[in-house]
Amino acid sequence: MRGFDCACGEYIQAENDEKLFQQMRSHADQEHKDQFSDAQLQSMRNQSAYDVREEGGDQPLI
Repeated sequence: MRGFDCACGEYIQAENDEKLFQQMRSHADQEHKDQFSDAQLQSMRNQSAYDVREEGGDQPLI
């Protein structure tokens, strides 16, 4: 699982990076209309996404 914390406070989680991008795109379209291109979101994901523990925890793996 992969997680991402949006600057607005929304926590986004998905099975893998591609699905995480899709969730981020959906969130951006709903909450941050016309603010982020796909390339910007992919860059944000690449820089800030993290692995999430499978047992329901949302803390980054260290």
